[in-house]
Amino acid sequence: MKGPPYQIGAYVVTKLGRFVSGKAHYVWRVYMRPQFTAPLFESPRKRDAIRYARRLERARFHILRALTGDPVAVSENAKIVDKLRHDEELS
Repeated sequence: MKGPPYQIGAYVVTKLGRFVSGKAHYVWRVYMRPQFTAPLFESPRKRDAIRYARRLERARFHILRALTGDPVAVSENAKIVDKLRHDEELS
């Protein structure tokens, strides 16, 4: 693995270098730490990969809060589910 891996909660952002016609091309990948087999996201830009990993970590943390019974997180999840149902009915 080339470059430092960045750990964001349960996700890891790594840098993979490939040489094409003598020129280095880098791909940033996001993996889930326990399942380090297939990348969840790939991008040539480090910023996009880190942003995606942070978004995944926020969603995971929000789900964990709802599972513990936090009333604010539960009501936010209910709003999200209602919005998704409404969007499905419109399409």
